Amino acid sequence: MIKANHKKYARLLYNIYIGRILRNNFSAFYLINELPEIDKKQALLITPNHISWWDGFFIDFITRPRINRKIHLMMLEAELEKIKFFTKVGAFSINPGNRKSIIETRDYLKEITDNTGNFAVIYPQGEIEPFEKPKLSVKNGLAFFANSLKPDTIILPMAFKTQFYNKKHPAILSRAGKPLPASIVASEYEYYVKEFQLNVDLLNKYIFSNPEPENNLF
Repeated sequence: MIKANHKKYARLLYNIYIGRILRNNFSAFYLINELPEIDKKQALLITPNHISWWDGFFIDFITRPRINRKIHLMMLEAELEKIKFFTKVGAFSINPGNRKSIIETRDYLKEITDNTGNFAVIYPQGEIEPFEKPKLSVKNGLAFFANSLKPDTIILPMAFKTQFYNKKHPAILSRAGKPLPASIVASEYEYYVKEFQLNVDLLNKYIFSNPEPENNLF
């Protein structure tokens, strides 16, 4: 597997790049609720939905000013091999077709989250799916990973959607879900899946029921 190799210079360049590329392609970025307060002594794993190529940029942008921890984001190894620069801003890999790689990634994820100065990001769908799909395909891999984490590790679902309003470019809308301990996610995975889907549904309901928000984060 490929491990993260954070570099300060890369992060500085990336912060400039991510702000510019998002503003050039999206009209606004909205967080419709607040991220929950997580005890600094607790490990943290964030699990967003996977709607597009942009998703890594979305989660990095929304968490950077709000979570005072170092991001570690899981990517497919084949994709990370193409852009090794991402390791310098926190990307690490998994090869889902290789059992040895999966075990190495599981152990590395535990190593990351055992240090509460870090947090990790995993996409539980494992692949891009349309936001509007009635029932998202959440894989069982997260349950496997959760079983190896500290029981009180917080697993936080996040939802993202792009939405056109009266502007040339779409807006990004995001919502934080219900934080759950890893012990519950590991032992009652269907409960986690329901909460993950519920958070996506609540974001969709908000968009249907409300005008464009005003608290643009750009």
